[in-house]
Amino acid sequence: MSLFGKKFKLDYGYQRDLYKRAKDGYRAGSHVKLYYCAVGTDTDYSFYLNDQRLNPLYSDRHGYIIKFKMPDHDSKLQCRSVNSMFYMENGQKENENI
Repeated sequence: MSLFGKKFKLDYGYQRDLYKRAKDGYRAGSHVKLYYCAVGTDTDYSFYLNDQRLNPLYSDRHGYIIKFKMPDHDSKLQCRSVNSMFYMENGQKENENI
């Protein structure tokens, strides 16, 4: 079996239901497109795949549009958020929703 035939798991933490079109696994090399719909006002969101920051697009209709190529191993997708109306001192970390 080739590497591109095997499916690998994508871990969303406890937020799987917040991603439209989410699946439990994807074939290595496949292009994954997800929509993150739980968008709140005055909140900045950052998305990470295996601790590498992604650069999603934003759509008023769909929320954040997250695209990436599925790696050839099980992976973890994270959304980190911070209230943009709250002052953060140096060294304070954003919320990690894992």
